[in-house]
Amino acid sequence: AVSGGPNLTDLTVSGATLVLNRTTGSFDSGNLTTLTAGSGGIFSITGTSVFTVGTITVQSGGTVTHETNPASPQTSNLSISATTVDVQSGGTISVNAKGFTGSVGTGTGVNGGCSGGGAGHGGKGGDACGSNGFGGTTYGDIKVPVLVGSGGATSSGTGGLGGGYVKLNVSGTLTVDGTVSADGGNGISAGGGDAGGSVNIITSTLAGGGNITANGGTGSSGGPGGGGRISINYATDSSTILSGFIADSNTKVQARGNPTGGGSVDAGAGTVFIDDTDDAQTNGTLVVDNNNLSTGADTLQVATNNYTFDTIIIRKGSKYVIPANTTLTLASGGTFTGGGSTRPLVTVNSGSPVGTLNLLPTMSLSNIDITNNGAVGSVTSLRQPSLPSLPSLPPTTTTPIRSPSSRPALIREKSEERRVESAKCRVQSEKKKYDGRNAEKNI
Repeated sequence: AVSGGPNLTDLTVSGATLVLNRTTGSFDSGNLTTLTAGSGGIFSITGTSVFTVGTITVQSGGTVTHETNPASPQTSNLSISATTVDVQSGGTISVNAKGFTGSVGTGTGVNGGCSGGGAGHGGKGGDACGSNGFGGTTYGDIKVPVLVGSGGATSSGTGGLGGGYVKLNVSGTLTVDGTVSADGGNGISAGGGDAGGSVNIITSTLAGGGNITANGGTGSSGGPGGGGRISINYATDSSTILSGFIADSNTKVQARGNPTGGGSVDAGAGTVFIDDTDDAQTNGTLVVDNNNLSTGADTLQVATNNYTFDTIIIRKGSKYVIPANTTLTLASGGTFTGGGSTRPLVTVNSGSPVGTLNLLPTMSLSNIDITNNGAVGSVTSLRQPSLPSLPSLPPTTTTPIRSPSSRPALIREKSEERRVESAKCRVQSEKKKYDGRNAEKNI
């Protein structure tokens, strides 16, 4: 026990490390109300039980974390119940590389002989070299993520450590001006990159302008790690984090697959779930964003995990797959959008029963491709943006043969012909621009 008698109510860790074993250790007074991680201070937890405290402040240079998970099942996470949490600029609640070690976990990659495949979690890991160095698969829940990231496959080198798991249940205000992260670690030598972990936030008010991430790790010469899972649930959003992320005007929330590795395939995007818990829309928003990677692996919806969302955003090179016997549904009145310089793809798989994408009866699709090998339900009218009005062509005329005496009239008619041809060119140019912006959607 950390003992201070009945008077231990405020604890500051600065320039030191305190590891609390939640299985055997405690603060014996039971009255701890404030925890501060100051500059150079690390407060770390072993075990999986909830750590309850009134107020947590993470100052610049301070860190709150949990210990690593060397084997499955996971033995440590960072589950906090508090009234107020303040992550100040330069402070971190970081469980980066605190998940499963190399070749451990549901999403670990496959050893291809020459290098190891990247690990998967929210998105699949990237493939390594060799015919069998496949990236790992997806697992876990989009709305309530609770699992650490898997380690990349080991080969002649070693996989690193997947991202850990942090849950912040804050009854008052959670301020993030620093960083909350569960990024995957990096493979060593020919080891695969590690998958991002899980960030699960439940708060009354979200404030601040910092970053929340669960990205995959680098794969040295092995495959890169897939993105993790983030869930953010709030009643009031006074931050500058979420609205800009949803609108794609900032990058403060990331669950991306890593592009760096020795294989031919970038890792797949993880998932971000966002829900305003007291509005009329009860199904929340799904965002899948892979930062315009051109060869990203799939974001495979876990089989038989069926979801409904009010808003679905699949963008920037993401490749979302709905497997057999699995459904993704857009709620009534919802929106379904794509976007990015690398066009995203949604694939609905065949099977028995088939995968199903339920959209609205009338849909307008732009900047996204859909390949339907299963079922796309509900749609009765499919639209693409209407063709803009183009300038009308002047009527063409047939020029008669004239004698030299009629040369002035002939010159005028030649000038008219050139004007007509110029107008035709402008029309064709406008049409090409339109076609480039609105390529035909394939369903």
